[in-house]
Amino acid sequence: MKHRHAKSGLFLFELIFAILFFALASAVCVRLFAEAHLTSLHSRDLSQALTEAQSAAECFKASPDDLRQLASLLGARQEGDTLVLDYGHDWSRTDQEGEYRLVLSPQGGTPAAAQITVSKEGQVDPLYALEVKKYQP
Repeated sequence: MKHRHAKSGLFLFELIFAILFFALASAVCVRLFAEAHLTSLHSRDLSQALTEAQSAAECFKASPDDLRQLASLLGARQEGDTLVLDYGHDWSRTDQEGEYRLVLSPQGGTPAAAQITVSKEGQVDPLYALEVKKYQP
C-alpha cells in the first residue's frame, strides 16, 4: 500500500506542474496577442493618417491660393487661417469633433507652404506630420 501511495503523490505533483506550466504559457501568449493587437491598431492609424495627409497635400498643390476653394475641394471647415477635417473612430469624415483630426495650416512664402498634421484625440504627439510646398512662378 505504501508503494501505491507514493506513485499517486508523484502523479499528482506532475499533474500540478503541467497545469502550472500551461497556465504560464497561456498567460504569455495572451499578453503577446494583446500587444500584437495594439500594434496592429497603431499601424492602421498611422497608415490611414499618412493616406489622408498625402491626399490633403495633393489637393493643396493642385489648388489656387484661395483658402476657401481649398476648403471646398477638401471638404474641410475653415477655422481662421487653418483648415480642419475631423474623422470618426473608423476614419469616416464627420462634421463634429471626431477621434482623429487633420489640420492644414498654410504658411506664406514664395513657394507657398503648408504644414499638415494628423492627430488622435487625447494624444500630445501627432500621428503624422507633413510639410508641403508648391512652386509659384
